[in-house]
Amino acid sequence: MKTTLTACLFALLLINARAQEIPNNGFESWENFGNYENPTSWNTPNQYTALASVVVVSKSEDAAAGSFSAKLETKTVFGSFVSPGLITLADFVVDIIGNSFSITGGIAMHERPVKIRGIYKYTAVEHDSALLQAYNYKFLENGERDTLGIAVWYGQPAANWTPFEVDMEYDSALIPDTLNIVIMSSSDAGFIPGSVLMVDSLTLELQTGMQVSLTNDRQLRIYPNPVSDWLSIESQLPLRKAELIISDASGRETKRMALNSRSTTINVSDLPAGMYDCSITEGNTRLYRQSIIIR
Repeated sequence: MKTTLTACLFALLLINARAQEIPNNGFESWENFGNYENPTSWNTPNQYTALASVVVVSKSEDAAAGSFSAKLETKTVFGSFVSPGLITLADFVVDIIGNSFSITGGIAMHERPVKIRGIYKYTAVEHDSALLQAYNYKFLENGERDTLGIAVWYGQPAANWTPFEVDMEYDSALIPDTLNIVIMSSSDAGFIPGSVLMVDSLTLELQTGMQVSLTNDRQLRIYPNPVSDWLSIESQLPLRKAELIISDASGRETKRMALNSRSTTINVSDLPAGMYDCSITEGNTRLYRQSIIIR
């Protein structure tokens, strides 16, 4: 009887679990900003380095899977400022005068990741190494942020596409509500110009043992982000019986809308400011998911 009960509880846990994905995990979707591109759902230093006609993150057709990967390059900017190629799911701010940068925020998370996996290639200059850092946070009732788990991975030179994985180390049993991932072409030991990192096919492994990733073969796009009033949804291929579902950071559904054309808009001005999850589903299949900020 005990074995049967345990099996039933495990089955219910899998049925009720909400999958968490890394948005644009294969770097197939990119946004054009004129003199540079950024991978959709990720932030980079490009908006700052492009002022000096330098791009440190770019789209590459050398991919481990799909059509594209992200290429991160450490370069010198404005003569003395050295910027690593960097992608992050959070907000990114550069202080060129102070020769520093800061990263804050992340995407909504309702599960407990235990591993991050991906595929990479890396060319290092001197003693440099690639770097991945991931953080799971929980915002407390007093407004303070508690760091629940951290993952750190240093990538060594690899001429061919090479799998990697890194464990999340926790010091709390709480479930996080925010995840951030930072990937750089140089480590925090010192940025060395010329180091190049290629990264592709990122996935999370959850505590349930479930691996999740998301493709974007329909070339779906949700913008602008951040948004204050009208949110646009575009698809390069027709949608049939698709729905947009917007949920707040606690997982509560706040809006649902049928998508029957390649271009749709929805008014989100009535929603409180904050971070939301946008999911596009078709029947029982989730086609796309992206975190947005409403301000």
